[in-house]
Amino acid sequence: MGIICVTPLGWAEDELTLGAVKKLRAAHRIILRTARCGAAGWLAAQGIPFDSFDDLYDQADDFDELNRYVVSALLKEAEAGDVLYGVNDPGDVSCQALLAAAPERVELSAGVVEGSALGAFAGGGYVQVNAADCGEFRPDASQATLVREIDGAILAGEVKLRLMEAYPEEWEIVVLTAEGRLLRLPLCELDRLASYDHRTCAMVPAVNDFTRKERFTFDDLNRVMRRLRAFDGCPWDREQTHASLRNYLIEEAYEVADAVDSGDMDALCEELGDVLLEAVFHAEIAREHGEFDMADVTTAICRKMIGRHPHVFGGARVERAEDTLDLWEQIKMREKALDLKAQALEKIARSLPALMRAGKALRKAETFGLPVDEAVETPAASKDAEERAGDELLRAAWRAQRGCPEPELALSKAVDRFTARFARMEKAVLASGRALETLPKDELLLLWREAEQT
Repeated sequence: MGIICVTPLGWAEDELTLGAVKKLRAAHRIILRTARCGAAGWLAAQGIPFDSFDDLYDQADDFDELNRYVVSALLKEAEAGDVLYGVNDPGDVSCQALLAAAPERVELSAGVVEGSALGAFAGGGYVQVNAADCGEFRPDASQATLVREIDGAILAGEVKLRLMEAYPEEWEIVVLTAEGRLLRLPLCELDRLASYDHRTCAMVPAVNDFTRKERFTFDDLNRVMRRLRAFDGCPWDREQTHASLRNYLIEEAYEVADAVDSGDMDALCEELGDVLLEAVFHAEIAREHGEFDMADVTTAICRKMIGRHPHVFGGARVERAEDTLDLWEQIKMREKALDLKAQALEKIARSLPALMRAGKALRKAETFGLPVDEAVETPAASKDAEERAGDELLRAAWRAQRGCPEPELALSKAVDRFTARFARMEKAVLASGRALETLPKDELLLLWREAEQT
């Protein structure tokens, strides 16, 4: 079995390197991915025989199938001896497929990289993607992107829409045409060229000015926070500490809850951003002090989710949602090396609202086997008024959560109803020309009952 020598040929005839010329002259079998390149004309002029895979383009339904055809054909050709496979660029997806299928049979040569002339417009490093793969590509306007093989207007339109998810639609890009011309044009006009073929490439420079960006990524949020915390950033942001930010995170979490209750998706989107900002703020402060950074935060939560879902990422089997909660608690106990069940209750955050904390503690105790319904009803020794009130509230919390999974929310809604009813009662009193404080108790209670019926 022979070797398949992958040789970059460039776009135009004058891009042929001396090394590529030597290989082409010495090769016994030459197959080009496409004869639509400058090297084909040079080979014909030199009288060097070659074939191409142009016919396969019409036979294949998509690029994946085309690449399978190419790889299969090359391997079959190599059974008879060495083959020179000429491509515009060794980054060609057919080369990747060939390496995946038979790496021991492939020899790669250096050459002019397709679209290399656009590298100067990147302003630094850049990522490279084939136009046909843009559906899976996640553009980031903070880095330049080179898109290769934009072989038609329809594909150019798909590429344009994907890129405009990150880059401004009027952002100036540089296009290298099949004729080798460089064109500067707005991104939104990428699909309006006079012609396209597999050699058409586009370089989209990075957007480094935050004020010109239209879409932002999670990495952008981290960059914004670092800028705010810089020595010449915002004085208020620079002064913040973990302690000073504590209440802001609590407030933002409650505002998320309000948005969920209201069903306002625009508000929910905004409030989730505020919560995310608080997380990034804390992580940046920690990074500055060498404690941890956002990558540590995301790593920790991903590891936790993977570790606590062995029924998804491992071999465990769970049939019911209730079983997943039991499994979660078991894994959590092992992870935190909790020898005593009481430690699980002690770990519940004391900063939680009292009703929410009570519900979590009671549910955990029940999970561990305690008959909570009997335990909370058991009369205790004589206590002071505060302890008696606390016990009564604890019993009320238990009774409430047995019929309602979110007693904290239920109580909040009850307060809303109470407030609205009080407002209706006061409105009726004011309409009669009187004031609440001037009415006797019996009449106020009558108006209170009427307000319920209104």
